[in-house]
Amino acid sequence: MTMKLNLGCGQDKKKGWTNIDINHNVLRIDLTKDGLSIFEDNTIDFIYSQHFIEHITWDEAITLMVDCQRVLTGYMRISTPDLAEGVRCYQEKDLTRFSGFSFETPAELMAQYYIGHSYLYDYEELERLLKIAGFNDIKRVQWRESDIPELQMLETRPDFTDLIVECRA
Repeated sequence: MTMKLNLGCGQDKKKGWTNIDINHNVLRIDLTKDGLSIFEDNTIDFIYSQHFIEHITWDEAITLMVDCQRVLTGYMRISTPDLAEGVRCYQEKDLTRFSGFSFETPAELMAQYYIGHSYLYDYEELERLLKIAGFNDIKRVQWRESDIPELQMLETRPDFTDLIVECRA
């Protein structure tokens, strides 16, 4: 049986996945304190996380990613706001990628969409985090696209400026 974890799922409960969050009606785990301690080594086939990692500190992310590496036998996919794209939008005063939001100025975009998080990543920083945790074959992928069928079509948030990576344990 394939084991799949959806970390920090919020309201995005995925059928066929073990959905984990601290505040919702799912498997309640504080990933910053307990990590994946209830799972044995090399027992999880896939891990997915959408718009969660930016809500925890760098140190918490390292600890969690090391734990993900410990339990994972296959692939992990992470989606998070892309700091580099946010800076580009700010510098070029480009708010067009954020339809559906009511940002009136580039400063408001940065203050409300980006700065309200614990830690932000560009590709290089997320790659660095994953390498520290021991992941391999780290690559940037497109919104809802993957060569791995289990990791296709997972994102539920609109594709504004997300940084999405896949990596292997």
